[in-house]
Amino acid sequence: MKRIAAFAALAVSTLVQGQNLVNNGGFESVTGGTSGHIGVNGIGLDGWTATRLSGSVNSLPHSFALVGTAAQFSEGGTGVYSAYGAPGGGTQLNLWGAIPDASRGNILAVEADQSWVATQLSTTVSGLTPNASYTLTFDWAAAQQYGFSGDTSSGWQGSVGATPFDTTALAIGNHGFSGWQTQTISFTAGPTGSEVLSFIAYGTGGGLPPMALLDNVQVNPVVVPEPGEYAGAFAGLLVVAGIARKIRANQAK
Repeated sequence: MKRIAAFAALAVSTLVQGQNLVNNGGFESVTGGTSGHIGVNGIGLDGWTATRLSGSVNSLPHSFALVGTAAQFSEGGTGVYSAYGAPGGGTQLNLWGAIPDASRGNILAVEADQSWVATQLSTTVSGLTPNASYTLTFDWAAAQQYGFSGDTSSGWQGSVGATPFDTTALAIGNHGFSGWQTQTISFTAGPTGSEVLSFIAYGTGGGLPPMALLDNVQVNPVVVPEPGEYAGAFAGLLVVAGIARKIRANQAK
């Protein structure tokens, strides 16, 4: 039954969304290595820029954005190098708890206490049709840096073109993890065929590092199906419904 439901959902979704237009939206393409502190030791993300906006953390000029796998970031994992990880030098940074979905590949972890250091992630989304409708979707979570204690909260705010967004920060308590959330924003493309997409992590923690996680960033065109496509999709759903009824009837015997 779960497989049938998944097939039905897929059949409908393929009618309303098209190709992802975000370059490296899963953060799998890393330059200078496979993981680490973006902007440090040659580590970078293809298609993305990490910029330090403000903050009081020592004299280092870097943003506080790290890329690595969920398994690396998890408590007990190998950690991801951070130039800000410890007083007087860098260290391998972990998060409290076992971060789920280690098979997702790379994720981003960004310091969310803007009084410590504020980081902006940005990319340019090209190939847009002027005045057409699109959806921005991304997965995100709230976490806390391992080795610190206290209640924290974190979230993301930003914009895609002229459309702002805010996930609202999630409070996770001491040593907590929010679980992965999915955010969806609708927007209309401007006249140029490209838009700047930016993310800024924010939260509270008073030096108890709240961390905001990000993955699977997508911008998809909203496709309005032709009447014949609607008819075909609904015919397919009727077939699925019929199969489901037969399965229930057989199970009831």
